[in-house]
Amino acid sequence: MSLVIFFGAPGSGKGTQAKKLTEKDFEHISTGDLLRECKNDKSHSLNAVISQKMSAGELISDEIVNDIISLKVSQIGQNIIFDGYPRTLSQAKFLDETLEKNSKTISKVILFDINPNVVVDRVLNREVCNLCGAIFNKKFNPSKVSGECDLCNGKLELRVDDNEETIRNRIKIYNESCSDLLEFYKSKVQIINAALHEDEIFLQIGTIINA
Repeated sequence: MSLVIFFGAPGSGKGTQAKKLTEKDFEHISTGDLLRECKNDKSHSLNAVISQKMSAGELISDEIVNDIISLKVSQIGQNIIFDGYPRTLSQAKFLDETLEKNSKTISKVILFDINPNVVVDRVLNREVCNLCGAIFNKKFNPSKVSGECDLCNGKLELRVDDNEETIRNRIKIYNESCSDLLEFYKSKVQIINAALHEDEIFLQIGTIINA
């Protein structure tokens, strides 16, 4: 059993690496993806508040996120990547309690270390497939055909909340919560260089998980 948290600023590459691990029998829990589903579902009771906060780059309340995560944890298997969660100390404590109820525990925390300016450059050039969710980058990892997913031929789109002001605000919020979370998980934290090519990053992650 491997339960791993990917910890790092938005745009540091966590989602790309998590998707690669799903090909290796891992489940991927992304709060960003789960919240975007709520944002895009006009019938969802939380649609309005989530849409407003995500567009402004603000964090969603712990109560909302914890409810979504608790349900997801009860539905999935033994190898899990948590991507974008926990973001606060209270979320981290809630996650430990939830996992314990399901006879699970976090084994590794991988910190994606990267310069904020590189993150901004990455995110402003990021494209996501509207069908399968694959992530490409116009500058660093372009698709073979412009605007078209290499995997399923879906349409590649920019996320509406991927603008410089929102990105820098998300990085600021991340940095403010970073120290408490690193202290909470200090015995499990492993640091990787997230500025490397995605294949090199994947090798780093594999070494840590299999250690």
